[in-house]
Amino acid sequence: MNDISVKFAGKQDELFLLNNSQLTSEVFNRKYQHDEILIATLDGQAVGFLVFDYLWYHIPFIVFIWINVKYRKKGIGKTLLSHLEKFLLNKGNVILFSSSEENAINAQAWHRHMGFKDCGSISGINYNNTSEVFFKKDLV
Repeated sequence: MNDISVKFAGKQDELFLLNNSQLTSEVFNRKYQHDEILIATLDGQAVGFLVFDYLWYHIPFIVFIWINVKYRKKGIGKTLLSHLEKFLLNKGNVILFSSSEENAINAQAWHRHMGFKDCGSISGINYNNTSEVFFKKDLV
């Protein structure tokens, strides 16, 4: 496998994001203009992305990570996370939060493998009445 490249999303990435996420054009435009979407490419082809936000305007929170099924378990998610962590540290952030649905066992295992610690849950918050499990990672 060749090197994975990571960059902030640009307008040219809109179709890729809209086809592989629940983002609307309006949300995409706002987030890419604020450097809140990272795109992973392999041989010039987009193969995954990470979308993040800020809780209370200053606490970083991963909203969504998606990797094309053909490229999963090849370190792309780890590479996206590493780029986000470096970016956040350079901005002075020292913690990062994320979450997954309670029944997303693989996603939870990935978070723990990446150094996140469980830090709580909200019962019945999702559309199907499932709970959301929250994770916290210290960046320093």
